[in-house]
Amino acid sequence: MEQMTKQTETRNTKQESHIAQRIVAIIFGVIEVILAFRLIFKLLGANLKNDFVLGIYAITQFFVESLKAFSLGLPPVARRPRRSLSLQP
Repeated sequence: MEQMTKQTETRNTKQESHIAQRIVAIIFGVIEVILAFRLIFKLLGANLKNDFVLGIYAITQFFVESLKAFSLGLPPVARRPRRSLSLQP
Protein backbone atom coordinates (compact mmCIF):
# COMPACT_ATOMS: atom_id res chain seq x y z
CA MET A 1 0.00 0.00 0.00
CA GLU A 2 1.12 3.47 -0.80
CA GLN A 3 1.58 5.93 2.03
CA MET A 4 0.25 9.40 1.49
CA THR A 5 1.43 12.39 3.37
CA LYS A 6 -0.83 15.30 3.81
CA GLN A 7 0.91 18.57 3.21
CA THR A 8 -0.54 21.88 4.24
CA GLU A 9 0.63 25.32 3.33
CA THR A 10 0.06 28.37 5.45
CA ARG A 11 0.06 31.76 3.83
CA ASN A 12 -0.07 35.09 5.45
CA THR A 13 -2.88 36.84 3.64
CA LYS A 14 -2.48 40.02 5.63
CA GLN A 15 -0.15 42.29 3.72
CA GLU A 16 1.66 44.40 6.23
CA SER A 17 2.80 47.77 5.14
CA HIS A 18 5.70 49.28 6.96
CA ILE A 19 5.29 52.65 5.30
CA ALA A 20 4.19 54.34 8.52
CA GLN A 21 7.21 52.97 10.38
CA ARG A 22 9.54 54.20 7.65
CA ILE A 23 7.98 57.66 7.63
CA VAL A 24 8.31 57.99 11.41
CA ALA A 25 11.93 56.77 11.26
CA ILE A 26 12.75 59.31 8.54
CA ILE A 27 11.10 62.16 10.48
CA PHE A 28 13.01 61.31 13.66
CA GLY A 29 16.22 60.90 11.67
CA VAL A 30 15.84 64.37 10.17
CA ILE A 31 15.12 65.85 13.61
CA GLU A 32 18.23 64.16 15.03
CA VAL A 33 20.43 65.49 12.22
CA ILE A 34 19.10 69.03 12.61
CA LEU A 35 19.61 68.90 16.39
CA ALA A 36 23.13 67.58 15.81
CA PHE A 37 23.82 70.57 13.55
CA ARG A 38 22.57 72.88 16.30
CA LEU A 39 24.80 71.22 18.86
CA ILE A 40 27.85 71.45 16.59
CA PHE A 41 27.13 75.10 15.81
CA LYS A 42 26.68 75.83 19.50
CA LEU A 43 29.95 74.12 20.43
CA LEU A 44 31.87 75.89 17.67
CA GLY A 45 30.34 79.27 18.48
CA ALA A 46 28.83 79.75 15.03
CA ASN A 47 27.92 83.25 13.89
CA LEU A 48 24.21 83.86 14.48
CA LYS A 49 24.18 86.37 11.63
CA ASN A 50 24.67 83.51 9.18
CA ASP A 51 21.34 82.62 7.55
CA PHE A 52 21.95 78.87 7.61
CA VAL A 53 22.83 78.86 11.31
CA LEU A 54 19.91 81.13 12.08
CA GLY A 55 17.58 78.78 10.16
CA ILE A 56 18.79 75.73 12.06
CA TYR A 57 18.30 77.57 15.36
CA ALA A 58 14.80 78.67 14.32
CA ILE A 59 13.78 75.16 13.23
CA THR A 60 15.11 73.47 16.37
CA GLN A 61 13.86 76.05 18.85
CA PHE A 62 10.59 74.13 19.33
CA PHE A 63 12.45 70.92 20.24
CA VAL A 64 14.86 72.70 22.56
CA GLU A 65 12.02 74.45 24.40
CA SER A 66 10.23 71.10 24.72
CA LEU A 67 13.33 69.61 26.34
CA LYS A 68 13.66 72.58 28.67
CA ALA A 69 10.15 71.84 29.94
CA PHE A 70 11.43 68.52 31.29
CA SER A 71 14.03 70.23 33.43
CA LEU A 72 11.35 72.44 34.99
CA GLY A 73 9.61 69.33 36.30
CA LEU A 74 12.54 68.39 38.52
CA PRO A 75 12.31 68.85 42.25
CA PRO A 76 13.82 72.09 43.60
CA VAL A 77 16.82 70.27 45.10
CA ALA A 78 17.92 69.02 41.69
CA ARG A 79 17.55 72.48 40.10
CA ARG A 80 19.45 74.30 42.83
CA PRO A 81 22.94 75.36 41.73
CA ARG A 82 25.75 73.58 43.46
CA ARG A 83 27.68 75.57 46.01
CA SER A 84 31.41 75.80 45.78
CA LEU A 85 33.53 74.63 48.64
CA SER A 86 34.46 77.46 50.95
CA LEU A 87 37.90 77.26 52.51
CA GLN A 88 37.41 80.18 54.87
CA PRO A 89 37.83 79.45 58.60
